[in-house]
Amino acid sequence: MNLILGVTSDDIHKCQKNITQLGGYTGVLKDDCSMEKPHLMVQVPEATVQQANFCAFTSQDLGRNCYYYITDKIMHRTGVVELELEMDPLMTYKDELYNVECTVDRTSHQDVTNAFLVDNEYQILACENIVTKKFPIGFEDESMILLTVG
Repeated sequence: MNLILGVTSDDIHKCQKNITQLGGYTGVLKDDCSMEKPHLMVQVPEATVQQANFCAFTSQDLGRNCYYYITDKIMHRTGVVELELEMDPLMTYKDELYNVECTVDRTSHQDVTNAFLVDNEYQILACENIVTKKFPIGFEDESMILLTVG
């Protein structure tokens, strides 16, 4: 399988990461590994391996480009490097995520709020203001009581 090694310093919560490519290589998936945390055997120069922290390749099982963080690098005597990877689901499924229609229930971004959603963790200004006024004429037969709430 063809794969690309690269470097990224973007936040893990970012969907579209900027990746500096270090080169294209050919690798083999180790037996009995999952697509979420695969192990790849690849022949790469040591300087490139030390610098790389991101990997991308096309998965035949998923039929798409898959993006992975390199979590560990094991050098073997034969010059082959075993890369332990962990899937970056935001980058892998970014097209589907961008096309989903949804209502944002909670966000850390202060400019994106929806006043029509009830949020018990969102602080609103709630001041108790009680004003009591005495009517100039007492309570007689045709007196009124005015009560306002809100």
